[in-house]
Amino acid sequence: MCLDGCKKGFLGSYKPFIGVDGCHLKTSYGGQLLVAIGRDPNDQYFPLAFAMVENECKDTWRWFLTQLLDDIGGIDYQSMLAGINVSFRRYLEWSGTQDVFTPFVQKLQEKFGGGLLIRDLMMGAAKATYYKEWEKNGCDVLINNLSESFNSTILLARDKPIITMIGWIRSYIMSRFASLREKVDTYPGDVMPKPRKRLDREVEKSGNWLPVWAGGSQFEVTHGFTMDKFVVDLSNHTCAYYFRDLVGIPCRHVVVAIHYKLENLEHYFHPYYKKDAYRTCHAPIITPINGQQLWPTSDSPQLLPPIYKTPLGRPKKLRRREANEYVSHSKLSKKNIAMRCSTCNAYGHNVRSCKKS
Repeated sequence: MCLDGCKKGFLGSYKPFIGVDGCHLKTSYGGQLLVAIGRDPNDQYFPLAFAMVENECKDTWRWFLTQLLDDIGGIDYQSMLAGINVSFRRYLEWSGTQDVFTPFVQKLQEKFGGGLLIRDLMMGAAKATYYKEWEKNGCDVLINNLSESFNSTILLARDKPIITMIGWIRSYIMSRFASLREKVDTYPGDVMPKPRKRLDREVEKSGNWLPVWAGGSQFEVTHGFTMDKFVVDLSNHTCAYYFRDLVGIPCRHVVVAIHYKLENLEHYFHPYYKKDAYRTCHAPIITPINGQQLWPTSDSPQLLPPIYKTPLGRPKKLRRREANEYVSHSKLSKKNIAMRCSTCNAYGHNVRSCKKS
């Protein structure tokens, strides 16, 4: 299900990012809820679409993403969706999951070891914005926290019947859009608060960089200690560090160049982070609907619940951990510890199987 207001809001203030994730339904029939989440101009999650499937596998993900691309591409936005279509088409060809970075690091840790060291090296390489930095370390978004946040929000609805759950999610999205429209009208700034905080961090890190004016709007920015240099062109909104090109927020090199010209930093933000884009993103109204007592009667055959399947073996209370997954050591493990009875103080059994009790 992709609500018309969500689709228009996503395409109206378009940013080429969609995160996908799946979560378990808590009903007696089981099933999975697949969700597609975008990012709004305040770097918060933007619900785009969701679907209920029997289980999470490559075929269900292929069906869900194909339907999603056909839906959001139905309006005349083909040129804007070209990049994301190519990425999703490739995605559909090889994978049934959405997280690429984490499984890749786990495979490297299983083969070569290294623990946290190899994870930190891979994280540094993934965050690199230019090729030389990638070589030295060995998207702006590397983890799927936005989708996980949405799944956590709808946790209360995941134990309800299908129609009730869909109505709860629709009502939540409708209320969220209305409240955010109300808040943005009272916000005084031109740039949204979370991108502004990211800029403040770049301003703090710009103290060690020295700009040298080359003429016009071009600068050569040098680090005071490492002597690293990057070329900045304010007129074209480019920097050799490529952070501005990747994220749309002025990096520390662009910040010192803007301060040299005594200009306003907010003028160099990408328009996506502006207040007008946020207002456009949440402007569509999710249409309210009447309750089931006013729904027309359908002549179609009655829908039956899915066939209940009892899994083999004893139901698991804890999820299956990876072989190299970090385990908290705050609680001592009972593995390889001799069992001792609290009644007779003998080893080899506990109080439940004690013959003296």
